Amino acid sequence: MTPADRTHGRRRAVAVAVLLIAGLAQADDGPRWVELDTQQQEVLARFADDWERIAPERRKRLVQFAARWSELTPEEQERARERLDNWRALPDDRRGRIRDKLQTFQELPPEEQQRIRRQFREFQSLNRERREALRERWQTMTPEEREAVLERLRERRRPPPGGSEKRP
Repeated sequence: MTPADRTHGRRRAVAVAVLLIAGLAQADDGPRWVELDTQQQEVLARFADDWERIAPERRKRLVQFAARWSELTPEEQERARERLDNWRALPDDRRGRIRDKLQTFQELPPEEQQRIRRQFREFQSLNRERREALRERWQTMTPEEREAVLERLRERRRPPPGGSEKRP
């Protein structure tokens, strides 16, 4: 093999490697707009112009959202639209606080998350007047009074000294 053949062979190997790397990089870019089916494109239409500039992970999440969306009934879709409109109407600082609280909740142990969900369902099951009365009472409390209420609730969840059972 001549030196020219070796150089040509190396160039060809480098070209193949570049093409393979480019193909792998493209495969990691998430789905391209033209690869989406008609239903996905309809659900994600507001993203069409910017689709190729959206981060790959976000594209993948959007495609997952489109799949879930298409499984909803029209009533569920309408409810979701209303909730999204309500979310968008919130001031940025309020949305930020909600995101922070969600992250804190998600970092809790599963048992604690279940307890909070159960208590929320119990609160929701109260009649409207009782819920409003509790909200009003909470809102009129000073920060110190609120902390005292929270501490009493924490105390109720702690096991009694010398035992491992939780109090009711």
